[in-house]
Amino acid sequence: MFVSEAWTKVFEASRVTNLPRVSSDHGPILARCKLTGPTIRGSAFRFQNMWIRHEGFKKIVQDAWEQPTGAIGLLNLQIKLVRSKKALKAWNKETFGSIDANLKRMEEEIAKAQANFEADPSPQNRTEINKNIAEYILLHKMEEDFWRQKAALRWLAEGDRNSRFYQSWVKQKRVRLRIHSICANGQKITDEAEIRNSAVEFFQGLLAPGHGLGY
Repeated sequence: MFVSEAWTKVFEASRVTNLPRVSSDHGPILARCKLTGPTIRGSAFRFQNMWIRHEGFKKIVQDAWEQPTGAIGLLNLQIKLVRSKKALKAWNKETFGSIDANLKRMEEEIAKAQANFEADPSPQNRTEINKNIAEYILLHKMEEDFWRQKAALRWLAEGDRNSRFYQSWVKQKRVRLRIHSICANGQKITDEAEIRNSAVEFFQGLLAPGHGLGY
């Protein structure tokens, strides 16, 4: 009996039995199929490597772990693990949410801080830019941790069929991060060499000795 891949998705199990030949030289077979029943379960818990980059991760685990359970031995350990899992799932949803949405929000915050600095080049506005850029870089590292872990899990589950998954994502990320234009001194620059030179000049004026910004 031959079945397709679609068959295995519809039926949870199939059993084939050879029946006795009675009035024909052909051997009949009987196929018994079990339909896949509905499963009601929550989403599986999976530890995300990107969590350890967040400054609040350790406290979340510590608070959940130090709460008394009223039990001892393995039961005590089980209750602590369940509490930690529940706390991490809630914390992940509240703190991280959508990675793409967080990155987009931070890009808007950086653009806003840069506009404020151009209008008022004060130390406070410069600090705000640096703070937002640092958080943006951290979010990108978390995003990379997330996709690297997901790609590895898919490879373990499906083998070489998805070995190109992570490579494709890295290429797409490079395209997204490419700077196509910047605004410097009120002018829009699109040439790649001019963008590079403008960045060098900016940081030389910001960091090089004797080239301060006047504050």
